[in-house]
Amino acid sequence: MPACPPACGARRHRFARVVVAVALATIGLVAVPAAGSGAPAGAAGVTPFDQAATATLRSSPKKAYAHFFTPFPISMDNAPSSADYYATHYLAINGEGGKHAAYGGFLRQRPLPRAPIAGSTWYLEDMKTEVRRAIAAGLDGFTVNMMGLSGVQWDRLQNLLTAAAAVDPGFDIVLMPDAATSVVADRNALAAALATLAAHPSVGRLADGRLIVSPFYAEGPGAAFWSDVISILRTSYGIEVAFVPVFLNYTSHVEAFAPISYGMSVWGGRNPKASTGDALWARDAHARGKIWMQPISLQDSRPRSGVFDEANNTENLRATWQTALDQGAEWVQLVTWNDYTESTQFAPSTGTGWSPIDINAYYLQTWKLGGAPAIVRDAAFVSHRTQFVGAAPTSGHPVRQGLRPGSSPARDGIEVLTFLTAPTPVTMIVGGVPHSYTAPAGVSATWFPLQVGTVSVQMNHADGTATTVTSPYPVTATPYVQDLTYVFASSLREGQRVASDGMPPPVPDTTAPPATTAPPVTTAPPVTTAPPVTTVTTVPPVTTVTTVPPVTTAPPVTTVTTVPPRPPVTAAPTTTARPTVATSTTVYASQSEPQGATEAAPAAGSAAGAAGAVTAVPTVGEPDPAASAGPTTPAVLDTPAATAVTAAPAVGAAALPQLPDSAPTAGGAPTAAPPASPAAPAGVDDVPLRPDDLEPLEPLEPLGPLGAPDLSGVADAPSVADGPGAGADLPGVQRLTSPGNDTGGRSGMLAPAVAAALIATLALSLARRTRQARRALVRTDGTVVVEPHR
Repeated sequence: MPACPPACGARRHRFARVVVAVALATIGLVAVPAAGSGAPAGAAGVTPFDQAATATLRSSPKKAYAHFFTPFPISMDNAPSSADYYATHYLAINGEGGKHAAYGGFLRQRPLPRAPIAGSTWYLEDMKTEVRRAIAAGLDGFTVNMMGLSGVQWDRLQNLLTAAAAVDPGFDIVLMPDAATSVVADRNALAAALATLAAHPSVGRLADGRLIVSPFYAEGPGAAFWSDVISILRTSYGIEVAFVPVFLNYTSHVEAFAPISYGMSVWGGRNPKASTGDALWARDAHARGKIWMQPISLQDSRPRSGVFDEANNTENLRATWQTALDQGAEWVQLVTWNDYTESTQFAPSTGTGWSPIDINAYYLQTWKLGGAPAIVRDAAFVSHRTQFVGAAPTSGHPVRQGLRPGSSPARDGIEVLTFLTAPTPVTMIVGGVPHSYTAPAGVSATWFPLQVGTVSVQMNHADGTATTVTSPYPVTATPYVQDLTYVFASSLREGQRVASDGMPPPVPDTTAPPATTAPPVTTAPPVTTAPPVTTVTTVPPVTTVTTVPPVTTAPPVTTVTTVPPRPPVTAAPTTTARPTVATSTTVYASQSEPQGATEAAPAAGSAAGAAGAVTAVPTVGEPDPAASAGPTTPAVLDTPAATAVTAAPAVGAAALPQLPDSAPTAGGAPTAAPPASPAAPAGVDDVPLRPDDLEPLEPLEPLGPLGAPDLSGVADAPSVADGPGAGADLPGVQRLTSPGNDTGGRSGMLAPAVAAALIATLALSLARRTRQARRALVRTDGTVVVEPHR
């Protein structure tokens, strides 16, 4: 790894899941049992409730899937995590030849690192680990994004099928063709590929044998395209299909798709305000006699695209689950398992750790079994950002993230989400300043204003013990790169139970934690589940915490420390391509990892290349040893969001316990928060136009009970689209983009004549984008409407 100044030493290892020890010796605390940070999902004692057995969860007719994004496996090259492709190119600000420097690096997080695995089938072992983790989290399967019909992404899909069959034949792999890529260029080729995959025993099917096909951005090629694919599968291959389209724009396309669909879904919003719109389409789908697959989301932060959604800590997660309960959703889809370009991952990752799937498991079990599981062990989950929304990155990268139009308002806060068996005194400490309150029994969320320093939580129990957890990620006023993802820590994984002896809560060190490397992980341990639950006890609604009124502003930053510039890199590290093994019927050979995506441009006016010729531009090859490794950025971290959820009457399922949100404070009232970060500059040619960039602010008007939306006078959705990982240069992916939209990176010096030509091109591109931006949905009365964006 390239050298960097001392100031960045701790930051560049931020992706390691480290546990910051509280100053126990100083205050005389004696440690009792502690939970390791590397414990897998499903391990005993890491969730506040006893997880039901896999067989019990699967006995429910409701199905829970997570969207699997093949471009981001646990490892790309089986190299040590400090020098692998994630570290040297995806997380480094100057990685991949500097093509991501404008926005501070390609990613902000990565999958939890592991040690290199001996043998040539390490990539298959990683897929088995993914399957084990998902099963332990209560999931029924993955909805797998199909981004190609050959090449590295195709091989990863095949290996995932093989891994699922080896680990658990009951774990489903649901096929999700990505209609924003070239997989929809030829309907016959797509049907043939689906038929090939359908022969695998792990492919998802209904109980009656129908093959589940659930395309992302289904409206891209249009309903007629998918009707043809379904017909080809029936007549040429004897395969019946249960078609469940996932829309970016539900209202404009549901009428055309309803006759060929078994169910309906949307990609959904990523903030509490947008997520409420899902209920409108859920009711409409049920009125049409279709099942509803509810999107469950954590957060969304896209450095490359220059936007983020305000998830409010875990509030967005809880709100999407409440919609699933209220609307009687038959299926749910976690969006996503591992899409790091949009920071939406639930998978155990640097920054978010295991907390998202641990919290999610509580609501999943509530939804599946008809009532909230009993809380049997006290737990606290702390979530926060590592910087203020308006903080300026010291690296000076020009593309900055702005709040997405239509999002909940941005806020700078720390949330403590508690699961308690009895009312318990809780103290949250940030920057050495304690804030104390009493949390009620059950589930509750309490919010505090963000401050610079280390964040820790202590719960003092009636038996004389205390549970402490310190976030491994200090809050800074001078971040190296902008990172608006939430980070997490759990008292049952990163925390410890101590004997308090009546001592006051600890005051943690406010300096950054020591940088360590995550413990080696070779393979996931066997899945351990709790015994079957025969009686489900619903947790009663939580009463409101009486505290000081919420504080909505963050304290002023009094000290600003500029990070010294990093020294130049004189040599790039050598990147070794993954070994290639012979292809067999069960294990597919590992392929070299291309740096970028192959861009395929459909003819002007086509619907995402639904049919007809696709002209591909040259593909960038596998990781280039000569590519500039550059100084690595801190592995900037993601995290979920939170606040209170007001439960509406449940339809066919028990409502979640209502979570009171409160904001106790201590000390003086903080002053105004730092100013909001500016939106990404217009016309940046490496950020392609995407459907959600065109969406206006307000959601559609509510429907009546089980009513259908008024579709009259609504124009069609824009033809420009992106799949998961919007705007990403992804390995082995042929992505359909709007004609003339050049997404290649730019580097080098231009001669004056070339520079003038480039300026003219950018002016034309900006004018074209302005025209495209006006193609939002417009009703006949002139009002602009839109679905919640993806």
